[in-house]
Amino acid sequence: MLVDDNDDSTDVRLLFYLEHSVQDGRQRRDGSQFVISQRMQYVEMTPSGATRDAGPAPYLDYRPVTTEEREQLEAALSGDWLHSDFEHRILSYAIQEIVPKHVDEVRAQKIPLIDKTEEQVTIRLKKEINYWDRRAEDLRAQEMAGKKTRLSSANAVLAPRTWPSGFSAVSAN
Repeated sequence: MLVDDNDDSTDVRLLFYLEHSVQDGRQRRDGSQFVISQRMQYVEMTPSGATRDAGPAPYLDYRPVTTEEREQLEAALSGDWLHSDFEHRILSYAIQEIVPKHVDEVRAQKIPLIDKTEEQVTIRLKKEINYWDRRAEDLRAQEMAGKKTRLSSANAVLAPRTWPSGFSAVSAN
């Protein structure tokens, strides 16, 4: 039993901690999901069943109860409310309130990074395609002039188009 000196109310409440993670769609080689964010969250519940996000590590501000306080708490701690299904109620609260906020925070961080990466990859691939198109034209001109080249113009044209399937959809426009 702990006391929160920063709270003026006389309500008894239970403190729960939850550990949850946000995963993206990638899988590791062992088949487990790739975790991109993990948190410990704290939830408090009152005898009336009201739940709230207790914030990060609220217990750091709590202190142990004194003997006098323990005697005052005995009546509150013998109530039927302590025999209810806490796990279901806390998990429901976390699923509805805490986890969506965490997912939104992660999404707000990751989406701009993903967009920037995609933009940079597209720019780089377009440069490569343009390079190989120019290289193929140069090789074609050399072949027409009768010069022997180490790489044929036909192979140079195919070079950027034979990259892995995810890259072939990028056009040089």
